[in-house]
Amino acid sequence: LSRHQFVDHWRTIHQPLSLRIHPQWTYVRNVVDRPLSGSVDFDAVCEEGLADVDDVLDPARFFGADGGDWRQNSRAIREDIPLFLDPSTTTSSLMREYRIHAT
Repeated sequence: LSRHQFVDHWRTIHQPLSLRIHPQWTYVRNVVDRPLSGSVDFDAVCEEGLADVDDVLDPARFFGADGGDWRQNSRAIREDIPLFLDPSTTTSSLMREYRIHAT
């Protein structure tokens, strides 16, 4: 895909699908224009925030936010991803966020 095709599919097809299926409370999509240093050349970075770790660890919760069949939703996501991403070069990481408030 061209860069434009990649971004267009992500924005118009995958993001609405993801927001419908997953129980997200944040979805941050960053398209990388160019690396600032000698780092790995990424095309994009996406952050999906969930309220509870079980929202991602339990497939019925992770793929069932719309109340639909989570297995069909999982299949829809799995079928869409290779249409705009190369799964062999895509990395996912499960992380926790800690907010520190100054007093």
